[in-house]
Amino acid sequence: MAQSPESLSESMGLLREYRTRAEHYGGVLKGMESKVSRSVYRHGENLYVDGKAAVDRWLKVFIIDLRQTDRAEISSAQKQALTDAATKADAFIEYVNALLNEDQKRGWGELAKVIPDTFTALLDGGMKIWREFRGISAEKRDAMIADLEDLRWRDFGVIKPR
Repeated sequence: MAQSPESLSESMGLLREYRTRAEHYGGVLKGMESKVSRSVYRHGENLYVDGKAAVDRWLKVFIIDLRQTDRAEISSAQKQALTDAATKADAFIEYVNALLNEDQKRGWGELAKVIPDTFTALLDGGMKIWREFRGISAEKRDAMIADLEDLRWRDFGVIKPR
């Protein structure tokens, strides 16, 4: 299980890792397209799109709230959006992981061993960013917001098969 981040930089790194992992497994799914049924592939693609949409939604709301509120704690609506994003991202990664486990005889299964359970750590990371944001300079806030904007997942269509 992934450890909850202890610092702001670890939190940002964890969110970046989640994006990288999701896009990597998007490529793995694309690479399996000829090996799985059309419905299995489409379901995986839909899970990726659902995860991307939830992450994009959370990031947009998160950034707007960071800029517009001085609350010390993350709101319940913000926490729910983060939970939804983490849940949908995990659903996609777990789906591809299950396909990899089914396909282990053909050599894909080794990749399945590198997926840690990061759901709780991701939630903790988002809340850590929220709490720490108020304590940094305006210049660093702008840089952090730019970094958050860069955490959006790429569209499924532009991911290359692996």
